[in-house]
Amino acid sequence: MNVDFLQSINERLKNERNKLMLTQVEMAEKCGVTPTTYSNYELGKRKPDAKFLQKFSEINGDVQYLFTGKRTAGFLNEQQAMMLELYHSLNNEQKSDVFAYMYGLRSGAFKGGINELLKLNKENNSKIINQSVKGNHNIVAGRDVKR
Repeated sequence: MNVDFLQSINERLKNERNKLMLTQVEMAEKCGVTPTTYSNYELGKRKPDAKFLQKFSEINGDVQYLFTGKRTAGFLNEQQAMMLELYHSLNNEQKSDVFAYMYGLRSGAFKGGINELLKLNKENNSKIINQSVKGNHNIVAGRDVKR
């Protein structure tokens, strides 16, 4: 085990305890260790054993985060997990569209949600079709439409 791991696991353990909104004593009780032992984990004086880590995971502690510093995707709420699953089922072009939509919502580019986006898309498509019929065949959707 490398030194960085041992130095940071105590900090990550404290972060997880705070995320779970538990005191040191409550965390110790739930994970089957004494409060002193748990305190020593957070102080970096001791490292958690497998039994502790098993109990920790049973109370929704993120063991992967303790070891790597990266949060486990499984610790998303139900809606977030479903969104991620749906996102992963899309092709790259669709993923880009979803990203652009979310960015547009966050940046305030449109506030009416999906209905406004569909209306804008319909208006833009009409402009593209009209311009194309008039002879401009070099129009690129989203780039050449004047808003």
